[in-house]
Amino acid sequence: MEFRKPNRAEKTILKKSFSKWGIFEYYDETNLFIKISETIPNDKKVYICSASFNSLDSLLEYDLVSLGLKIGVMRKKKFILGLNFAELVLEKKKNEEFSFPHVVITEKAVNLVCFGRDIMGNSIIHCSEGIASNQILMIINKNHELVGIGRARYDSELLLQPNLVTVDTVENIGTYYLQEENFGLE
Repeated sequence: MEFRKPNRAEKTILKKSFSKWGIFEYYDETNLFIKISETIPNDKKVYICSASFNSLDSLLEYDLVSLGLKIGVMRKKKFILGLNFAELVLEKKKNEEFSFPHVVITEKAVNLVCFGRDIMGNSIIHCSEGIASNQILMIINKNHELVGIGRARYDSELLLQPNLVTVDTVENIGTYYLQEENFGLE
């Protein structure tokens, strides 16, 4: 695996994403690395490492298998957040009001989302203002814990429509942890 530091254009994309999700002030504290996907060459996987890895040069002498936590993917000059990035955002914003796009769902809906189901409007307890249709958002439970990442089918005014799927589940903690658990079985 070949890891490298983000180039200038990639840094700009990442800074914009950190800003969009309300954690721009933490960008300089992070140590980010890029790895080109072996299966999809246009995808650049983004990893975050602890501060002890200050220099990539010190790591290149080793035959690395992995490096840090994957927080997302860069595709077509856009950063697509992953569950680890969403967890980072929630951790940094835990004592503040959330300004990023999100929905809070019922406990029954949490169970369904963890099995890959989409979210119906009557399962949403609260949604942030200003959500646009087709926008990526975080799916959160009542305790402000991450359940998954979704894509809004409608603007925020229409997300609460009963008996209609209004948020598509893109990624959820249930399948994510099952993949991690079963990875060693292959």
